Amino acid sequence: MPRENHRISITLAVTVLGASLVAYLWYSAVQVNDPTPQEYAVYRALLPHIAEGSKKRIVAQKRTSALSLPAYDSTPPTPVELRITNVEDASFPDFEDYCGRCAKDFLKKNLKAWPLPPTLDYSSVPRGGLRGDDSILVTLSRVGFNAWHTRAVVMFSADCSDAASSTMCLELGQAYLKRKDDAWIVERVSGNVF
Repeated sequence: MPRENHRISITLAVTVLGASLVAYLWYSAVQVNDPTPQEYAVYRALLPHIAEGSKKRIVAQKRTSALSLPAYDSTPPTPVELRITNVEDASFPDFEDYCGRCAKDFLKKNLKAWPLPPTLDYSSVPRGGLRGDDSILVTLSRVGFNAWHTRAVVMFSADCSDAASSTMCLELGQAYLKRKDDAWIVERVSGNVF
């Protein structure tokens, strides 16, 4: 009888330990934390690339952007089947083609806006806090990484307006980066200027 109780105790302990491990792994998979040092390394590689060719200094918003549902116009009507009604249903095929899992990591991290404090490499200001035309105001998304943190994707918007010539413009883009040794390198940036 003591031997059977011992087996039952061990079986129960292993079951509880296994269930605890599964719960921890699930929680870790869905838990999203503040931006990491790796994300800041990606931002440091990307921001000079955005400002390339400009004499203006780069200034990032104090909060990351968050994904939102598209606003559908009724003319021409968008069929209900093609409408995205849940942000989690959005797909990022270009991100998936570039690095697979990073598209899901990007989506998970960008369901809400996150604080983005300034670092030594760039300034950070609240929305509407920039005065004058000596800066490029950039809004960044959180960075999506592949499982090995060797590839990264990020979305951005950069205010490319010029007050001197009364020109208004906004660049919306996606950046694709890869890590070589300990440095992040911008492989390509695609975007549109409006």
